[in-house]
This record gives sequence, structure tokens and C-alpha cells, in this order.
Amino acid sequence: MPAIAGYETANFCRASERDLRSRHNLAYWLGRDYLALGVGAVSTIGGRRWRNTPRLARYMRALEHGIVPEREIEPLSTNVQRRERVMLGLRLDEPLVLGDLAEVVDESAVSRLELLGSCAAMPSGRRLRSLHAADSSAWGHR
Repeated sequence: MPAIAGYETANFCRASERDLRSRHNLAYWLGRDYLALGVGAVSTIGGRRWRNTPRLARYMRALEHGIVPEREIEPLSTNVQRRERVMLGLRLDEPLVLGDLAEVVDESAVSRLELLGSCAAMPSGRRLRSLHAADSSAWGHR
């Protein structure tokens, strides 16, 4: 294992016996619910995404008056959640097992990726890997 394990182009952690990666980042890259707090923070829970106002003065004024700061709320369809899972899952070094996500990807594009070595049929299902994955060890099991 390298001394620095990159799991997304802008985030790194030291290789260790323990998984030291950011739990928050992993949550949204793996399609899990996550809660973020503060000005401009974005959360996704139970098929809804919301973003707190990015305006500090408005945010602080709301808190001073004991009310919830402004936020934008976006319902997320299953289709959107699956597409985002594919897009964000490719930010990780480990391969993305398509499974039921296969229905939201372009089959001809996946076939082209197989020819380029960025997709493989494995016993556990078809897997995509990021084009920036550091080495072929990403194809193994973690």
C-alpha cells in the first residue's frame, strides 16, 4: 500500500491499518445519507437534499431569532440518486459494482469502457473504475 492513499483527486489520507478517510465524503460518494451543518451546508437525508443559505448575515439573523435559516429543498428521485451514485462513486479508488445501477448507465458506453480496461465483468458483477485510479490493486477486494 502506498504511503499516501488517494481516494479522490483533492483528498488524501495516510495509508494505515485503520480507514482514515473522511466519513462525510464517503457518505455522499457511496450514496448514503449525510448531515452537514452551517452556512451553505448541503445535506441529503431520506431522498431529499437541502442547502442552507450561503449568506452569513441571513443565517446568523435567523439563528438569533430562534428560527431555522433559509434553505433550498430538492426531492431526489430514485433515478437521480442512482445516477449520482455512479458519478460520485467513480471518485473513489475502489471499483464501483454496477448491480442495479446498470440501468442508469449507457450500455454502449460501458462496453467501450470494457475495451479500454476501465470496466470488467467480475464474479460479483460488472465493475467500473475511475480513470484516475492509482493502480490495478483497486480491482481487488477491500
